[in-house]
Amino acid sequence: MLNAEARPGQPPRPSPRRREPLHIPQPATVAGSQMTAFRRFCETETGRQFATPAAFHRFTVDELRTFWGLFLRWSEVVYEGSPEPVCAGDDCETATFFPNVELSYVENLLRIDRRHDGDKTALTTRYPSGRREHLTRRALAERVGSVAAALRQRALRGHHVAR
Repeated sequence: MLNAEARPGQPPRPSPRRREPLHIPQPATVAGSQMTAFRRFCETETGRQFATPAAFHRFTVDELRTFWGLFLRWSEVVYEGSPEPVCAGDDCETATFFPNVELSYVENLLRIDRRHDGDKTALTTRYPSGRREHLTRRALAERVGSVAAALRQRALRGHHVAR
């Protein structure tokens, strides 16, 4: 591994290899994570067991179309179109994932399907002082609604402005 910050005119220096993880989460945190829920979903759908993170990673690489198709289903992202093909092409630089799918980031971010979804953080602002401000999905949706109403009052209409 080479150090990208070599001095001009000098060969790159080898970077020290990390041997210890930066962070090891508690087992309860891992068990309750979305990654664990998704891995279990994949196990159920494929009838396989991924006993280690390396085994799951191998699945994501070896069966990328199955993996991404399962991810789209598990994530419950709102989209239009067909999820097939999952991936057009095999070259990583030119492959297109879900070429027949259209989605709206805003629609998915503002979506509140379950009672507690509105309380989830949608955006976090971090100020130079270090102070953080969190905006929930509900608060963001209210602000977006207010701006959309103001734009409609000014006779600005259209799909990209406000519905």
